[in-house]
Amino acid sequence: MMSSGFNFKLLLFAFVFSGFATQSLWAAGPTDVTATLGSSGLVVTNNTSDDVYYAVHEETILSRIEWAPICTNENRIPPKKSLQIPANFEPSGKVYLFWWHKGEYLMDYEHYGPDKVRSFVIQKR
Repeated sequence: MMSSGFNFKLLLFAFVFSGFATQSLWAAGPTDVTATLGSSGLVVTNNTSDDVYYAVHEETILSRIEWAPICTNENRIPPKKSLQIPANFEPSGKVYLFWWHKGEYLMDYEHYGPDKVRSFVIQKR
């Protein structure tokens, strides 16, 4: 019998994989979410009319971590608002900003997954 924790992780993996595998099928508008370098990290602006959820990872760490896009208050940017997000650009000088809108309920009905995951790279100069 599988534990509910294992099922939750498996479901999150399926959402992540499906988002990455089909990412090129969905084009986000070039100004839906923007990011600029600020004095303490990134200033990310949600230019859409819905909440946006995000994750920021340095380029080389992506091959060593497991993460999944979920929707919580801790990674939410309200519509038409900006948020200063700390970002570690070492050692590559690049970070990936992943963002999504709230999607379907996950299996436990307390957590939401993404609608579809979009991303772009920010290079520190």
